[in-house]
Amino acid sequence: MVGDPNLVESDVELLELQAFDKTQAKQFIKKKLDRVGDRSQRVERAQKLIERDAGGFGIYGSPFFLSEFVELIRGDKFSIAKLGAREFVDFLVQVAYKRERERQGHGFSDDEQQRFLEAIALDMLQSGAAYYALEDLEVFALEAIASSQETINVPDPEGRRRVSKLFSHHFLSAEEGQVGSSQAATIRHQVWRDYYQGTSLARALVPALPEALLVLNRRDLSDGVARSVVAAIGAELTVPQQFVVKFNDVGLRNVLRLLSAAVPVGDDGQLNAVPSDLSERLSGRDFRDVTISGLDLRGKDLRHTNLSGALFSNCDLRDVAWDGALLSGTAFVGCSVDSRLSTATNASSTIDDIEYFGPQLSDRWAEPILTDITNPAEMRESQEDYVLRIIAGRLAKFYRGGRLDSAISWPAFMGGLPPIDRDFVIRRVVRALKTEGFVAEDRGAHGSRPPFILTGDVGRRQDVLLLIHDGVAGETIQAVCDRLVRKA
Repeated sequence: MVGDPNLVESDVELLELQAFDKTQAKQFIKKKLDRVGDRSQRVERAQKLIERDAGGFGIYGSPFFLSEFVELIRGDKFSIAKLGAREFVDFLVQVAYKRERERQGHGFSDDEQQRFLEAIALDMLQSGAAYYALEDLEVFALEAIASSQETINVPDPEGRRRVSKLFSHHFLSAEEGQVGSSQAATIRHQVWRDYYQGTSLARALVPALPEALLVLNRRDLSDGVARSVVAAIGAELTVPQQFVVKFNDVGLRNVLRLLSAAVPVGDDGQLNAVPSDLSERLSGRDFRDVTISGLDLRGKDLRHTNLSGALFSNCDLRDVAWDGALLSGTAFVGCSVDSRLSTATNASSTIDDIEYFGPQLSDRWAEPILTDITNPAEMRESQEDYVLRIIAGRLAKFYRGGRLDSAISWPAFMGGLPPIDRDFVIRRVVRALKTEGFVAEDRGAHGSRPPFILTGDVGRRQDVLLLIHDGVAGETIQAVCDRLVRKA
């Protein structure tokens, strides 16, 4: 949607800023800071600071952060010795706080400014609010000052004027009309929201304050917030034991994100263990769209867990109980996984860039394991039987009143298909049927999805009827099947 009424969408070109690598980041800094005759070595110091970015944020890759960095570093003097003692983001924050004291003349300490911004960020996590009226900002500011000074003082008019200088802080941006008709403010960029939401949550999580449990159970944390929490805690991440029994599905997803974020950056060989009291509560949960990275989950119970859209990266998944777990768009990258995975209910999954639909996952292993929830006397449906059943079910949609229709709508073609088979049909079966000349889309028709036209080729139509009536794959149907069956 284009905001300017004088423009149409075709007049607007969107540009996406790609992340820098460290070499490109250094070149950017050199171009922006290097001056002829400058002996302050600002460029060299700035580049060394990027080299020592060990916080796991990958901050040097963000064009936004680099621009911030360049602006803040111009007038700042720091020694090489200081570089090892500061995280990259902490350096930016500390310089910004110093600049705010000089620019605004308010005299608020680093801790007071930090608590003020954290109060806003934590409320954003708790309430989902995006903007705050000036009256709200005053409450946050007074609470932050009171927390820092461990005393509560109601400010006089001059004190209120001083407090109001925080409302135009470097890390806030003002917007008109976001809260009623009054001016409102928010934390000015997603990367800073992630940073302050993470530090505020860490401040509540370490002493196991109730608001930490409330936030963890309320909404899914972004990966940026999770990394910020872990970096703020610094020491080994521990989950308060009194929280474990109170976690809902959202809370458990967030804990897995935090444990994943706590894995040392670049150390693919080191895995984080999942605490035993936590691992006992993983089965039957909703873990949709969660990214789980660098965790040792050997022997854990993930039975009946919804893992749709989940990503497992560099995890040890041997001997995991997967019975009844739903895999749909689930990806495994660089993981140790064994044949027990074949006991999961597989709609679609990817193991190191190889896609598996339905029983294709079982066929990955020479001797797939029978799931505990099926009749042990019945073997799993073979891959070819599965493919033929799906093809027959879709082509049968053309058969009505004792004859084959020439065309049907997309909803009719997909009608009655179990959700677990949708990925396979949309991404593979339709393509195979088109390639082998069975169906085509009517491009002349209107609508979001054109109708499907069945081939007029006599031989193919006879094979369709043979498959529908007798379950037998003729030569042309077999060609479709061969495209869909993964060979060992």
